Amino acid sequence: MATDLKHLRIIVAAADCGSFSSAALQLNMEISAVSRAVRDVEEALGVAVFERLPRGVRLTVAGHAYADSARDILARLASAEQRARGVVGNGGGALCIGLVWPVLHRQHSTLIAQFSSAYPEVMLNVIEDGQDNVLARVRSGELHVGITATEPAPYPKFHPHADLESAALWVEHLAVAVRADESIASVEWRDLSRCELLCRPQDDWRRFVAYVERLGGPNLQFMEQDVSGEGILALVGAGLGWAIVPGNVLGAEAADAKLIEIRSEGAALQAEAVWLARTRNPALTRFLGLARELYGPA
Repeated sequence: MATDLKHLRIIVAAADCGSFSSAALQLNMEISAVSRAVRDVEEALGVAVFERLPRGVRLTVAGHAYADSARDILARLASAEQRARGVVGNGGGALCIGLVWPVLHRQHSTLIAQFSSAYPEVMLNVIEDGQDNVLARVRSGELHVGITATEPAPYPKFHPHADLESAALWVEHLAVAVRADESIASVEWRDLSRCELLCRPQDDWRRFVAYVERLGGPNLQFMEQDVSGEGILALVGAGLGWAIVPGNVLGAEAADAKLIEIRSEGAALQAEAVWLARTRNPALTRFLGLARELYGPA
């Protein structure tokens, strides 16, 4: 069997949803068709992609590798389609944006909403990914612009990127997400050394651990969870641990979690827009202008 794009979309949907039934609902398919497609992929690969649980499914080790590659293929295809449409059928063009923090972040949401309202003819493709991946995709030309996070002045940057143009936007104060019923008034770095901190595999947590240690803080312990940014909040609400998140992330209450500002030195990151200087895209120029207008230094 030759795996096609339909099979890739089914694998990714099942991985994201955690069940074949939810994936079928999302894709408007029969559950039996989703199950059969997954079985076809597993038979072709000769390995199990999913572990079947009493309630739902989860990726095996091999399944994680396969699903990650499937997501990358689908994202690149979507980017190619957006670019082609922008060239041949849309005077406004297309703009591919990479975000390190979730789309459900106050500044991200405001920036994208205002840009979309001001330039409805521009087709937007928005991708969430880790810092290294966003920077790599900008360098390759797959993304026109990335909104990344690095250490604010006067600290040295997480990621020097002399080959990219950059513009400082806002300074993001960090918070810790905890269960909504926890009676905690304030948090400092030392408080976080006593708990399991949840993060996504693509999050830049190793450099962040080193950053906190340079500030004189403790060695923080992170536990990777293969979910979205919003999924991390849901796991916090379920009691699996705490999470360090942007202070302006939205959706905590809906996930039975709450945010508490970290009151320690250096508990902030600098948000930056990064792009290739050689990029010639009028939509990018307009986007950067709006970003500077909304959030650039006064």
